[in-house]
Amino acid sequence: MRKDHHLPRLPARVALLYAFVAALWILFSDSAIVVMGLDPESHTLIGMGKGLVFVAVTAVLLFFGVRRGVAGQLHAFKAMEHAERRQRQRVEALPQALLEVDAGGVIRFGNPEAERLFEVAGPSLPGVEFGELLRGLGAHQQLSSALERVRSGGDGAGSFRGQLAAETPEPVELRVDWSVDPYGPAGRQLVVVVTDITDWVRASAESQRLVTVLESTTDLVATCTPRGNITYLNRAGRSLLGVERDAVVDALEATQFMPFWARRLARDHAVPEALRCGSWSGETALMTSDGRELPVSQVIVAHRDDLGRVQYLSTIARDISERKAMDEALYASREQYRSLVENTHDGLVVSQRGRVRYVNPQLANLLGFSPAEYTSGSSMTFVHPEDRDRVREWYRAIQRGESVEQGLRFRFLTITGGVCWVEGKASTIVWEGADATLSFFTDITEQVEAEGRLEYLAEYDALTGLPNRDLFLSRLDEAITHSEAQDGAIGVVYLNLTRFQIFNDSYGHELGDRLLRAVAERLADAVDDGDVVSRVGGDEFAVILDGLPDADAIPPRVRALLGSMAEPFRLQGHEFYVSASAGIAVYPEDGARPEVLLRNAASALEAVKKSGAGGYHYYAAGLNENARRRLALETDLRHALGRGEFELHFQPQADMQTGRLTGAEALLRWNHSERGLVMPGDFIPLLEESELILDVGAWVLEQACLTQRRWWREYGQDLVVSVNLSARQLDDPLLVDRVRAILDRTDVDPHRVELEITESSLVHNPEEAAATLEALKRLGLSLAVDDFGTGYSSLSYFRRFPVDTLKIDKAFVSELTRDPDTAGIVRAIIAMAGSLHCHIVAEGVETLGQLRMLRQYGCHWMQGYFLSRPLSVDTFDDLVRDGHRFPVAGDGDSAMAGLLVVGGDQALLRQLDAVTPAHGRALSVDRVTTTGEAFEWLATRETAAVLVDQSACEDDMTSFATRVQALYPQVRRLLMGGVGDVLVRAHHFGQQQPFQRFVDRGASESTLEQMVLEAVAAYDQARDTGAAGTGDRRAEGRRRQAGSRGA
Repeated sequence: MRKDHHLPRLPARVALLYAFVAALWILFSDSAIVVMGLDPESHTLIGMGKGLVFVAVTAVLLFFGVRRGVAGQLHAFKAMEHAERRQRQRVEALPQALLEVDAGGVIRFGNPEAERLFEVAGPSLPGVEFGELLRGLGAHQQLSSALERVRSGGDGAGSFRGQLAAETPEPVELRVDWSVDPYGPAGRQLVVVVTDITDWVRASAESQRLVTVLESTTDLVATCTPRGNITYLNRAGRSLLGVERDAVVDALEATQFMPFWARRLARDHAVPEALRCGSWSGETALMTSDGRELPVSQVIVAHRDDLGRVQYLSTIARDISERKAMDEALYASREQYRSLVENTHDGLVVSQRGRVRYVNPQLANLLGFSPAEYTSGSSMTFVHPEDRDRVREWYRAIQRGESVEQGLRFRFLTITGGVCWVEGKASTIVWEGADATLSFFTDITEQVEAEGRLEYLAEYDALTGLPNRDLFLSRLDEAITHSEAQDGAIGVVYLNLTRFQIFNDSYGHELGDRLLRAVAERLADAVDDGDVVSRVGGDEFAVILDGLPDADAIPPRVRALLGSMAEPFRLQGHEFYVSASAGIAVYPEDGARPEVLLRNAASALEAVKKSGAGGYHYYAAGLNENARRRLALETDLRHALGRGEFELHFQPQADMQTGRLTGAEALLRWNHSERGLVMPGDFIPLLEESELILDVGAWVLEQACLTQRRWWREYGQDLVVSVNLSARQLDDPLLVDRVRAILDRTDVDPHRVELEITESSLVHNPEEAAATLEALKRLGLSLAVDDFGTGYSSLSYFRRFPVDTLKIDKAFVSELTRDPDTAGIVRAIIAMAGSLHCHIVAEGVETLGQLRMLRQYGCHWMQGYFLSRPLSVDTFDDLVRDGHRFPVAGDGDSAMAGLLVVGGDQALLRQLDAVTPAHGRALSVDRVTTTGEAFEWLATRETAAVLVDQSACEDDMTSFATRVQALYPQVRRLLMGGVGDVLVRAHHFGQQQPFQRFVDRGASESTLEQMVLEAVAAYDQARDTGAAGTGDRRAEGRRRQAGSRGA
């Protein structure tokens, strides 16, 4: 070790020693010659010899040094060439494609397998971009990431999967493994190994299909180690052995599922034979987890590797319990053959030349005759007279050896005078040395009766026993024929139970069937004897009202049918109330054929259901015409997108405080080439019922995104555009991909795009909806819930959704100023939005009163006809270009609170105009004629008191005052009436009652003034007391608007 350590210093030491000796020679050789005293000529010769000796020694040393160096280099070169050749052979022999890819993604080297895999000739492969040889977005992203690591100076390795880009009969699956090589010929590069895993993927799929087959078979399939540890057990095996589905089979041993004798059989015979011969099959037994022993037919197969070593054992076992039972029964039958013949369920007869020679007890018992009675007469004696000729000919054909029908059906006479249906089979035999006929007769009386029952069911409903649709139409045809002769009218009534599907889903089909039977009984009891009640569908019934003098007799009969549902149905100890709707068609006005009458009655029923009013409806010819128009509209709708007939309108959304335009909702319009503008209500439902909504919805979103981008780029207005998303789109598994592609194409800021989803579409499948919304949210989109408050979603579900905005449904907004309950709901929605950190948009704002109340409750933004109807693109662009602000009224001047008169006349107004409050200013007196106008006034004006003139207003004053009390508790409520009104309405007055004071219509001006002044003073006091709280609430409302939209 020490010698090797000093070996690198040896050349230096030798060189230093040589330099030292040479220096001494040069320095002292001449001096030595001088010392020797030689003459100059000798001195010259010695000097020349000295030089030649020095050159010779140096040449020899140089020769050996150079030769040693050249030999070393030659040896190293040969070793390197050999190593390089071996390395090249290894690379060329690799079964995978090996590539060197530079930082730009260009291939610099590829082995022959790479040329074969990518089908590129050797000289052509270098210079090809590696990404062009791959298919798949994920593969390109992974490759880009790897190349970025090369360019950024990073190290590492990785792998990804993709497909071969070249067109092949089937996709070629690839696995790409890469590592960064910092020492490539041209600098840093990727070393890539590409493996064709198509066969592996196919084998995996094949393996999965095999597993599916194994899991689907009803036989037990299992594998285990040679030591008996179970490694796989299919579903049928788990069920057969009683193993729980989530149990870990690796912890189970095969022997624990074998009875003792079966373990011995497996150990001593079955497994050794499988190991010796490859497989064993036979019958054995398995034991379930609860200790039951099951006979099985089993196959055991030994699986070996290439070296012949057993890797594992597989087995297939089939439960043969039933077959064993059958074998035992067959064995018993063979042992008791005579007993079987004597006691068989079939009747057995041996006859010769028309005479009965033997009859078994079964036939004797079946017909009631004794064996002696059979053998004493002709065999035809016991056959029903109507069947004798047919049976006699059948027997003669058998005796002639002809091919006859086996299983002949006919009737025997019984001793009681009845008949017994039998199915006869016969053959010729030898009986006591002579030809005879052996006959077997199977009693099929019950079968024949069952077939009769089936024939009955072909015309009657199995559940209710009512005539079915076919029989109904047949009876209706008969009734029409009869009516033509009598010149009468026929009513066809088509009934449908209201919300029966909800009942069925809630209580189950069994209780639903019981309810249908009970309804059928009620309907049958509610009609006359000549009428027909039929069940024609799940919860649909049809009734023929026959024998009517004219059509005017139909309504009372229909009301009786519907009225029969009024009493509750008592099922399983509970009471259930059921109602029905009916459609009516009248013969001959609404049709002359049964099918037409029934169809028209069904059309009338659909009209009732669409109206939502219940009751009954007569058929009108327009109903079918409407259906035809709807079909034509649907056909045109399928071509509207391709024809460019769709366009978008935009309805503005604005800040409630400032009127500033914050965004718009994109609304689809259809400009039909022939029909003109089609109303949304006529075609939007058709879109949502079909797959068209997916393509049209994507078109709407893309156009809206393009419009929003244009608003920003051309006008500098960063508005939010809202696009509706239907429930069908939300269920689309490709929705997120569609939206992502649209955002990429339009290059729009996703934070300025809002998707509106109806609340009802969220509660349909909340888990999947939440996952979809989360994915959309990750794209940067805003999410809004449209028509909030109408979808019956619970807060626990709703909190799962990543929602930014709640849109109050216009049904609530329309009733806001006049209904306290609705106002409470709106306040609750706004409060809930605050707790969920959501913005609030009020839809359908049409009046100043609605705007003011919403603003007071803390609502942020609004949308509705108060601002604008939906506008065309060009018109809306004008608003955006001008930076339009909508006029919105302020909160009003609380100091100008006045008196509102509902009803009243001019004389009363003149009286009230003279009233002066205590603070000295004139009282503002205004008059409206209806309570609707009054509610709007109260929502938009500061009002101290309301005076209602009972005689001049036709509305319900009590209801009006009660709602005013709930909505505006500080407003005083006065009722003006006569003396009689005091007696009638005395209970309506008081501090907590609808009216607080009664004003006599004949009161003097001073009395009237005093009452009004007291009311105004009470209002001022109540307003001052609540001013602080009101100010706090309004401040909180303004704070909620801090997250402004479109800022």
